[in-house]
Amino acid sequence: MNKNLSERLAEAGGAPVQLGERQVRALYELPCSEALSLGITFLESSAARPQALPMKIDGGTLEVNGASLKDVELWTDTAPPRFDVLVRAAKQRAVLKIWNQWRDERGTTQAWIGNAGIVVEERDREVILRCSDGVGAPTFDDLVVQLALKQ
Repeated sequence: MNKNLSERLAEAGGAPVQLGERQVRALYELPCSEALSLGITFLESSAARPQALPMKIDGGTLEVNGASLKDVELWTDTAPPRFDVLVRAAKQRAVLKIWNQWRDERGTTQAWIGNAGIVVEERDREVILRCSDGVGAPTFDDLVVQLALKQ
């Protein structure tokens, strides 16, 4: 029996897996040793299901719309298409973790099941996250997000 993407990622214990030409991850991790401003832009989002970009910081805080948080879920159906998040590292080895979520037909939030995964494209001071939401075959266009990194 063929394993789905989330099963393969779980077996890899957090390491990326190969899917054809693409390297796929369960989540994106960004080490932060100082304050960092993220310009976040939703480039594409599935019309079939609301998508979210959850963020969690270990060793710091996230400032979103005036609130200081440890984690936040930014939904494509409620967040603006472009916004800023200030990442404040409280220790030298702070790590920002980002993944994708979606709501199923019953309105239940889902993540890391089925064919969920992220293809990461890192460029100079910019990261593109191409997310597959786990429903059906992996497509990596259910949620596409640009992260512009500003010190």
